[in-house]
Amino acid sequence: MIIGLIGLPQVGKKTLFELITGHPAGEHDLAAGKTVLGSAEIADPRFDWLSQLYQPKKNVRARINVELIPNLIKGFGGNSQILASLNNAEALCHVVRAFDNQSVYHVSGSVDPKRDIAEINGELILNDLMFVEKRLERIDKDMKRNKEERLVKEKELLLKFKDWLDQSKPLRLYPFTPEERKNITNYQMITLKEMIVVLNVSEDAVKDQTLVTALEKEYQPIRIHFMQVSAQ
Repeated sequence: MIIGLIGLPQVGKKTLFELITGHPAGEHDLAAGKTVLGSAEIADPRFDWLSQLYQPKKNVRARINVELIPNLIKGFGGNSQILASLNNAEALCHVVRAFDNQSVYHVSGSVDPKRDIAEINGELILNDLMFVEKRLERIDKDMKRNKEERLVKEKELLLKFKDWLDQSKPLRLYPFTPEERKNITNYQMITLKEMIVVLNVSEDAVKDQTLVTALEKEYQPIRIHFMQVSAQ
């Protein structure tokens, strides 16, 4: 499984990536806008118990591949490298800044987790909407030459997607039929992916669950999962 770490600049993505993978995120790659790859061991007490019980010659824990994706800023949809990384990921982990530190700038001028979550969600939905609209344009051109049943069905499905996305709803909530699910295997749409939000808080706020509880309740209808850490 591949998890894509995403977020605005200066939110702690690099720190969290290095923490869970033990892999240094090279400044040169980040400055060049390249995705950095690593993997994280899954800590599971059941694994330890079984290892002690059976005493195998070799212990190999399950791992999750992690991609540190370049900063998502407004209009990232024009960056083919970022889009390729987002499409490659099977789930997304959105790191959100929830700590105050005057020495670390915030791209929006202030710390507001709720605003930042809404901004990234909006950009992801907008990206999928642009994909759908471009695909519809292509289908309309193709149908002028040959009105195949396949194209008619695809257009009907894409129009449903457009209506869904216009309501600011991610496609992971869409009630797919088995046939529709089969027909979208080659679609590169980001909001089909599951989403985890990690609130990066200050160390003295780790035990305060007020913010994470409130956001989890608010975003539960669009199936976003929340947790918080102090990455630093």
